[in-house]
This record gives sequence, C-alpha cells and structure tokens, in this order.
Amino acid sequence: MPDLASDRKSSVLRTATLGDLRTLQHVAILKDTASVGDCLKTLAAHRIVSAPVVVATKEDEHPGPVWHFKKAPEDVLGFVDIKDVIHCFLEDVKDTGILEYPSMLKKMRALEQKGTAFSHRTIRELHLTGGDGCFLHVGQQAVNLFELAHGYLLNPSRCGAQGSEGRPAIHRIAIFDSSGRIVNIISQSDIVRYLLEHVDKMSDAASQTIADLGMATKQLITVPPEKSAVEALKIMEDNNVGAVAVVNSEGQIVGTFSATDMRTITQEHFGSLALPVGEFLALEHGTEYSGYTIASETAVQGTDAHAFARDRLGRVALPGAEVGQSLVVCGPLTTLKGVMSLLTRNRVHRTFVVDENMKPVSVISCTDILRKLCQIEQ
Repeated sequence: MPDLASDRKSSVLRTATLGDLRTLQHVAILKDTASVGDCLKTLAAHRIVSAPVVVATKEDEHPGPVWHFKKAPEDVLGFVDIKDVIHCFLEDVKDTGILEYPSMLKKMRALEQKGTAFSHRTIRELHLTGGDGCFLHVGQQAVNLFELAHGYLLNPSRCGAQGSEGRPAIHRIAIFDSSGRIVNIISQSDIVRYLLEHVDKMSDAASQTIADLGMATKQLITVPPEKSAVEALKIMEDNNVGAVAVVNSEGQIVGTFSATDMRTITQEHFGSLALPVGEFLALEHGTEYSGYTIASETAVQGTDAHAFARDRLGRVALPGAEVGQSLVVCGPLTTLKGVMSLLTRNRVHRTFVVDENMKPVSVISCTDILRKLCQIEQ
C-alpha cells in the first residue's frame, strides 16, 4: 500500500517554496493620488490587470502617477485592479438609466460623458484599493507552495488581506524587502506554471481527467454577442464571476469576455462599452467588423449588407475567430496536466470546458486548479 503521508511530504507543493518562484522584476506601482485615467493607462501600458498602490507623500520627488519602484513607500494601501475600476464605474451609472437606453448611440455618448468625469477622479478619492492581493516579507520565502496557496491565496481572510471579506480567493501576493520596497509580484498563474514545469513531482491527479476530478460541472454564466459590453460587465458583477462565455443562438461558444479584455481600456474608451460584446471583442482583438449591429438593425434587414453579415457566421471556421480571439477551450476528458498546459502556454487564467458541439458546460481557472490540488494534499 502506498504511503500517502510520505507522498504528500515529497510532492512539489510541499517541497517548493516562495523563494523558488521569485525572479527579477520591475514592479509597476501606483500612487493613491493617481487619477483613474492614469491608472488605466499604466495598467494598459504594462498589459496587467492589477498593481500595488502606495500612499503618495509630499517628499516624493518623482512626478506622475507611478511610484519609483526602487524607493520604499511610507505606507501601502493594497492593490487596485481592473475589476475594482469596473465596479466603481458601474456604481456611477447604476441609477442613471443609461443601461436601459434603447439607442446604442445615445448610450455610447452617455457612457463617454460619464467615463470622462470618472477618469479624472483619483484612486484615493474612490477608495479603489481592494483586496485581490496580500503582502509577504521576503524573509518568508521559505513558505512552501501548499501554504502559499491554501493559507494565503485561497483563504485570504486567514492572512488578513485587506478588503477580503466575502472574497473566495485572491490572485496575487506582493513581496517586500526589509526596506519596505515591493520587489516581486507572485500570481496564481506563476504557481500553476511552476507546478507544470515539475509535473513529475505532482500527485497522480495531474494525469486524471477533469471529469474524473469533478471539475467539469462548475456553474457557467453566458451572454449573447448582441448584449452590450457594459451590460455583460453588469452580469459579471451581479454573479461575482471574472468571465462570461459569449454564445450564439445555438448555444455554441464564439468568444469569452473577462476582466483581462478590459486591461487596455483607457479614458476615451468608456463609450465603446455601449457596443455589442461580440463587436467590442472584435475591435479589441483587431479583427474586422463582426456584423452584430448591422445584423440586428431593422433599417438594413433584407439588404445585401445584412445578408453578408448574417452569412458570415457560417463562414467562420476557427473557434473565436469571429471576435478575433484564439479560444482556449478543453473537453471533459482533458487531463489536469493538459488544462495546466493550456493556461500556461496561452498565458490565460481560465479555460472553458466545451462538449462535442462546442457548447460550454463549465469553466476552469487557476483558482480551481490550486483548490483541487490543495484538497488532494490535505
């Protein structure tokens, strides 16, 4: 009979440490005096969804919204991420009736106006620093990956992560040195990538299918491509999910919409949230006009242009091509190792599980993977 206790002690989750994950980094850090507009520009420039926020002081000799990463701040507020920004913006428009405007053009202009005013406000003013991250001293780099995942990322209330009330998990940890400088950001994706690189030291779960592991039945939220992007964001907010599957009238997945798709949005782009989510994604990913608006406008129905837009659905061969995405999907019989490889290779946080007809049945994220592996290790 195998010695399970011995196997747990020798697994990579138990033997690898935070120190093994650390690499040389240039960490983007924002000041709490940065405007929302500058915050979005900084996130977009670094193609990240989150950044630590520090308290700006009168002695700070570096102008601009970004804190000089080589200087130790007097105080750290937490993290700001794109989901915090979206949440605050949706709160701003919640009681305005903008989401109910039947005219896309009217909705677009209203969102542009709201977005301009919103972008001029500061992180400090909006209390934008949430709890999607915690902080560890570099002296704690001997913490093993199981403790890091189970004790911090998956149970943020245990480590006192700011604003973690009701948050099922956090996605990143900032490492600070003895002088108080933030020198590293370690994410869930970093842990999954490291585990994949050392998959020979993982438990047998790596070779099991996600169906056998019970990971192919997670509740899924979907939206049609005609739904406006801002309404899709509201649905994500109301259901406390980080992504939705965009599905056509047959229920087949044609794209995914998540916070990651918002990481390049800047002040002047708030109006584009009035676009149908399928069209928003197509523009975001640099593909041709997808035809969602023209396919639904009564004024052009029956024209050659309308027929071309509708027929385009049947000409798209690759999943996600319709909205300019390379969809990262798997099936219930994909192994856990296969899912980890998909996420790591494509640098994404989640993959949708689809059936043989490309209909999404579940979704698996880095959080789900770490939670399953920690359950097995316990």
